[in-house]
Amino acid sequence: MAKYIWIIILFGGHVEFGFSQPKSAIKERDSLMALLSTLTNDTLRVDALSTVSQAWMGSDPIQSLKYMEEALALAKKINSKPHIVGAMISLGYRYSVFGEPVKAIKVLQEVKRMTNNSNAIAVSNTFIGLVFQSQNDFENALKYEFLGYNHHKAEYLKGNRIPVVKEGYTGTTMGIGEIYLLMERMDSAFHFLQESYPLMKEEKTNRYFAHHIPLLLGQAHLKNKDLGLAFTYLHEALQSANNLEDGVGICESQGALAQYYDLTQRSDSMRFYALLALPRAQKLKRYETVSTTSALLKKWYQHQDNLIQALYYNDIAIVANDSLRNSGKIKQAQQLIFQEDQYQQNLEAEKTANRNRLMFYGLIAGLCLLGLLAWVLYLNFKRKQKENLLLSNEMKFQETAFNAKLVETEMTALRAQMNPHFIFNCLNSIKLHTLENNPIVASDYLTKFSKLIRLVLENSRSEKVTLANELDMLQLYMEMEAMRFKDKMQFKINIEEDLDTHFIEIPPLLLQPYIENAIWHGLMHKEEGGNVILDIETKGEQMLRITITDDGIGRKAAAALKSKTATNNKSFGLKMTSERIGLINQLYKSDTQVQIEDLTDAEGNPKGTKVTLEIPI
Repeated sequence: MAKYIWIIILFGGHVEFGFSQPKSAIKERDSLMALLSTLTNDTLRVDALSTVSQAWMGSDPIQSLKYMEEALALAKKINSKPHIVGAMISLGYRYSVFGEPVKAIKVLQEVKRMTNNSNAIAVSNTFIGLVFQSQNDFENALKYEFLGYNHHKAEYLKGNRIPVVKEGYTGTTMGIGEIYLLMERMDSAFHFLQESYPLMKEEKTNRYFAHHIPLLLGQAHLKNKDLGLAFTYLHEALQSANNLEDGVGICESQGALAQYYDLTQRSDSMRFYALLALPRAQKLKRYETVSTTSALLKKWYQHQDNLIQALYYNDIAIVANDSLRNSGKIKQAQQLIFQEDQYQQNLEAEKTANRNRLMFYGLIAGLCLLGLLAWVLYLNFKRKQKENLLLSNEMKFQETAFNAKLVETEMTALRAQMNPHFIFNCLNSIKLHTLENNPIVASDYLTKFSKLIRLVLENSRSEKVTLANELDMLQLYMEMEAMRFKDKMQFKINIEEDLDTHFIEIPPLLLQPYIENAIWHGLMHKEEGGNVILDIETKGEQMLRITITDDGIGRKAAAALKSKTATNNKSFGLKMTSERIGLINQLYKSDTQVQIEDLTDAEGNPKGTKVTLEIPI
């Protein structure tokens, strides 16, 4: 998404653009905030509030929205239409940048309805295009970007070189080129990016364009393997970003240069730029750059046989990719919100049109007494048609709301997957038995493994499963672990008499992380092995108590071994489970609790761990 900040202030019909924050923005903000309390002229206060809002854009979104909403309210109070339009466009852009796309679309469409200022309409269309681009709806993004582009280009070619036209022409050309680059339509991307580059050079419009346009051209040439041109543009982008002290531009340019040096097999230069880009990208939450540079560093350290550092950067890449996937889920949810809002607007439009139509037909019926019966029948027929249409739209609306809820629950369920290291080790064990010519053992292992994976996948798609189903999955899991540890690990499941496991339902995959923790961090380090006991009983009529007890080495001894992989797996698994329990409590207004207790013998020596879960039923 083109992240350039378009702030429009329309005073007396004049439109001025300001993109990104000037270097003096912070000083100007502090001065204006001190001045605000002394200003008595409402028009000057609107100007000051808008400028303060702009200065907060890069550091505090909440403050930026607060001051721009205050500016809009004051503009409406003094009934200054140019100020109202300017504040609404600025507010619409902020909503799009700060993750409220539905509000952004509504505000910007309202601007188009209330003004005939062609420049304001063109910029509103451009910002609507940016909103759709943020949702990966490239078709609508291009539709609205081209509306802005066609207007600004026509004005520019006529010789109208006011700031709003110059920056609008340059910005929309760059934005369209970036959309095509995201779509990997390279011919169109090059066409528009190469059109924007001389505009940026000649007009010297915006400090953001100075580094972002060369960066996009460099990235496009990287995709086309035109490495010489790629380096030229990427070097220019980095130099411009450094001159402007733009942190995002610096880290993205450095990350792209790291990719360039990787493609040209200059590994030391690649490592140099990757190490520069990574910490800045982490601080600015530029997850794509974090993912790219950490992956490059992992590969470099692998070639150096430094597996510890390779693993460190691999972990960073995994976290970044997880953040990107979560961002994708959020965008899916936002797309559903868009659809829901559109359905709601269609319903209101249909209701309004139906009311107007009924009034019109009633008037005709009153004037035409001879045809009264025919008109009544006709209106009744049309009314039924409209009611059926409204009912159909209402059903679609409900379906959209359900899908939004489904995305929300799926995001939670996806966080409860089986440890990939366990799956990898199981497959290795099956391979080992096959190579050792133990087909019966290998076949039994493979049968249990496939059944376990099937149960995990089925359970993860449900909000709740029966206790019997969950215990079947756990039984298979512990059998698999016992087979891998050559029967050093013993397990037992004790169920309270008369407990109906087929009736009671619990959230899926809630117990497995604690059992895995008991095996890997309690029993794995005991040479003679040990036991895991699962006790299930009721506590009163509305509470299920599940106790997981192991006679392993205890948490303190496990921590003392300082196994990096184990520590990370443990903290990640237990953290995910803790987050799930919090979400479950919030969603169902329940009070699921977990207590972990270190067990000791009479002399105070550790003799295992006990985990107690209390789940409302």
